[in-house]
Amino acid sequence: VFLIPILWPIMKHWKYLLLAFLTGVFLQNLVQISEVIGSLFLNGIDWKTGNRLSALVGLGSHTGKNALFMAFAVILWVGIAFEHRQHRPLAIFSALLAFGGMFATVSMAVSISFFIASLFSCWYIIACRLASKKQLLFILIIMAFATGATSLLIRDRLVEKYDSAIQGVVEFFEGSVDASSSTQIRLHW
Repeated sequence: VFLIPILWPIMKHWKYLLLAFLTGVFLQNLVQISEVIGSLFLNGIDWKTGNRLSALVGLGSHTGKNALFMAFAVILWVGIAFEHRQHRPLAIFSALLAFGGMFATVSMAVSISFFIASLFSCWYIIACRLASKKQLLFILIIMAFATGATSLLIRDRLVEKYDSAIQGVVEFFEGSVDASSSTQIRLHW
């Protein structure tokens, strides 16, 4: 309650805060693209880290946080595309960029959560008749295409992540706990 007088002047201009957030995500996506392009010229080496290119993190180092920001940006861009016809091409392009960027970070938790949230959103849109079936089909086709294209680009890293998670679960239930395995640490807690 004591923060309301401080935050109220800022929140009256929420559009500027959202614009700053979306601009930040867009910059993250541009860095991800530069990682891919740079690795083409450096024989698969990430120009930022000097290591083999795996997850496209962008400016930050935590894949989960960056993926979460991009997932939220996708939702905002889709909302803008539906509400403002004059900004629709830019919103769709930016939503696709953020959507691809979210999967390129190879954050399993955010990807699974986003998929479930997308299914719920589609159900809600159909139930409340907020969009036509044609519009909904268009969104689903674009999402499927973006998911497929991104998965092809980072398929080796995806397989590695899933294999690591499965191995961590199996080892945890066998009784061997490895402190360096994030899967086993999460199961332990």
